[in-house]
Amino acid sequence: MSDKIRVRREIDRFPTTFGLRAFPGRQFTINEGASYVTTFARDETCGAVMLYVYTEDGKAFSKAHPSELRSEIVV
Repeated sequence: MSDKIRVRREIDRFPTTFGLRAFPGRQFTINEGASYVTTFARDETCGAVMLYVYTEDGKAFSKAHPSELRSEIVV
């Protein structure tokens, strides 16, 4: 499976917009074009999907592994 498909499948498991526990009242989204699959061979996370989170006004905010991001989302 290609990296693009892996990233897309992970993104599809999230709401289009969402809140984060530490930032009440703010809305965030995942930027598919900035998200990627790690390739650093010496790291145990090699091959992991990393999702880039953007603010509602389109600014880069953070990146996270899908499970980390899921644990911080509030609807």
